[in-house]
Amino acid sequence: MKVLVTIPHFYNPRGTTESANPNGGYGSVGNNAQPRIDALSSVLNSLSTQFTSAAVSYRYTDKMTYQVISPSHIQQLDIVICTTQSFHILNQIVHAHTNYIHHSTECMPKLLGFECHKILQSHLDQYDFYCYLEDDIIIHDSLFFQKIQWFNKHLDYQSVLQPNRYEISTNSQGKPCKHYIDFTYNQNTQKELLNSFCGIVMGNKIRFERAQNPHSGCFFLTNEQLRYWCDQEHFLDMDIRYFGPLESAATLGLIKTFQVFKVAYTDSHFFEVQHFGNTWAQKIMRVQMRSHLSQSQSTAD
Repeated sequence: MKVLVTIPHFYNPRGTTESANPNGGYGSVGNNAQPRIDALSSVLNSLSTQFTSAAVSYRYTDKMTYQVISPSHIQQLDIVICTTQSFHILNQIVHAHTNYIHHSTECMPKLLGFECHKILQSHLDQYDFYCYLEDDIIIHDSLFFQKIQWFNKHLDYQSVLQPNRYEISTNSQGKPCKHYIDFTYNQNTQKELLNSFCGIVMGNKIRFERAQNPHSGCFFLTNEQLRYWCDQEHFLDMDIRYFGPLESAATLGLIKTFQVFKVAYTDSHFFEVQHFGNTWAQKIMRVQMRSHLSQSQSTAD
C-alpha cells in the first residue's frame, strides 16, 4: 500500500486569532510556539510509529533477545507539509523522526489547504490513498487504512468514511476522558441516499451513519475517489463557506462530492483520530455548563 499525506501548516507569532479566522479559535498564532511544535511533532511521530517504523519485541530466556518487526501493510508513506512564506515552525521540529517534503508557497494563509489539494491532484495514479491532515490531527490506530478498505468494500466509491475526532480532557467530575468534539447538528447539504448500515467487524456489530457533522480536520481518499472529485467542476473552486477556510479545505469538497459517513457514537472508538490538546473540549464543557445554568435559572423562575 502506498500512501500520500499532505499537511497544511501555518504559524504566525505576531498574528491574532481574528486575523487568521474571522470567527476566532485557531491555535496557529500567538507568541508561544511550543503548542504548535508539540502538535506537529506528535502528528509526524504518530505517522511514523503507526505505519512505517519497525517495531521491536523482546524475549527473555537465559538472556534478553529482541526481534525487529517490520510493518507490512504500508510499503511507502510520503508526507508533504505545505507552508506559506516564512510562517511555520519546521526548523524547530527536532524530535520528529519522520521524513517529509517541505512544499513552500506564497499563497494567502487562509488558502493553504487548497495548496494541499493541488499536490494530491498532481500525484493521481501514484498512490493507493491520498490524505489531508490538519497539523494537529494524530492517528493512533495501526489498522486505520485497513478499516477504510473494509468500509470501501461494502459501499461504492461515492461514499467516504470520516473518523470521529476526540480530545482528552476531564469530565464534570474532574476525571480524564475522551471528548468527541465534533458535535452533531442537522446537515442538509448531502444527497439523501443511504442513511446508515451495520457491518460485522471481528465479531462486533459496527453501525455507520450519514455524518450529521462531516468535519474531522482530515480526509482519506482512494485513487478512484480522488479522481472522481478532481473531475467535478467544484474541485479547487476555493469555496470557503463551510465555517471558515480551514474547515472548508478539510470538508466542503467532500460534502459536495460524496456521501459522508462516520461510525455511530456508540461505536465511535472503532474509527477515530485525536485532536491535539483540549481546547475544544474545554469550550464545549463551558457551553454545556452555561446551558445547564440557564436551564436551572429558567426552572427556578
